[in-house]
Amino acid sequence: MKAKLWKTIKRGDPKWIVAYRVNGRLVRKFFDDEEVAEARRDELAGAPDVTSAEWSLVPDEERYDILNAWKLSKKAGFGLHDFVLRHYRPHDVAPPPPAEPAVPIKKPGGKTVQELAESFIDLKSTGWAPRTRSERIPSLRKLIDKLGASPVDAVTPELMQRWLDQWPGKRTQKTKRDHASILFNYAIERGWCAKNPCKPLAKIVFNQEVPTTFDGATCEQIMRTATPDMIAYFALCMFGGIRCCEVRRATWDQIDLEKKLVHIPGSASKTHKWRDIELPENAVAWLRIAKWNGKRVSPSKSTIDRRQRILVEQLKIDWDENILRHTAASMMAAIGKTTAEITDLLGHDERMFYNHYRARISREDAQAFYAIMPYQIAKATG
Repeated sequence: MKAKLWKTIKRGDPKWIVAYRVNGRLVRKFFDDEEVAEARRDELAGAPDVTSAEWSLVPDEERYDILNAWKLSKKAGFGLHDFVLRHYRPHDVAPPPPAEPAVPIKKPGGKTVQELAESFIDLKSTGWAPRTRSERIPSLRKLIDKLGASPVDAVTPELMQRWLDQWPGKRTQKTKRDHASILFNYAIERGWCAKNPCKPLAKIVFNQEVPTTFDGATCEQIMRTATPDMIAYFALCMFGGIRCCEVRRATWDQIDLEKKLVHIPGSASKTHKWRDIELPENAVAWLRIAKWNGKRVSPSKSTIDRRQRILVEQLKIDWDENILRHTAASMMAAIGKTTAEITDLLGHDERMFYNHYRARISREDAQAFYAIMPYQIAKATG
């Protein structure tokens, strides 16, 4: 075994160091007496090299496998010991089941996934819409359950893919990945990690479904059956295409019936950007006969939910969460509005419109939709 000897000064006193390697690990021994140090060096020089002795006993085929495992471990970012245990085995032994990736140990001063997620929720969740909060927070809690103790900068794409695989649906996997990706982007902004582990993951592809909408006859039934305090809410959501959460925050002073405009300020908008929405004639007509709920345009969310449940039972219809807005956008497209006009009114981009808001509706059905008027106005114009 090779051993080196040299002299140094430690805390003002002379010391002699004997250095050698055992299984690749450097070992240093300090001696106060030079003769003792030389004796130890000579003793080691006559001993066989521990690494060479063990390595020489390994068959060539297994030695080749070990070297390949070492190269793969460098690419995958695993520790050599863990990776060899997982990939190297004698050929006459059955392979062990795949092991869970080892959860890295938190470094001093580093942030764990649990600390990151809790910081993100505390800081950001107050500005989220109710639906966003109800979907995103449970996703982050699931991530905490799986990887909560892992340091943020040690989470790998392999760990994230294993976390996503617990959900069978492609659409659900995409949603969960988007939630996690937003979380790690927040970590990058704070300097807690350098890369987003969700970015290298394979793109999740699933078939696009046609959005659910109401036809003209169902829309008329809803408006005729609605209680007076719900007329303004349905008119703005279904005919104007305004988000339900924005209508619940709206006040009557934001509506100009003479100019047929609704102003959505940034403080009430989901995207925190203001916009002016031009209302169709039938929406203005329904707003003129709507019952005022004080300063607010609509009743409380609990009242709205209760009224909608009653309508579903009375009319025997299915009611998806965004069906009123999907109906409004699809009707706008059917009567010939351009994509730019529709997305400007809806307050989002074209990609969102094509993915979620465009359904197949005939021009005749759209014309009947915009002809839905209160009875007294219909009789006067008839």
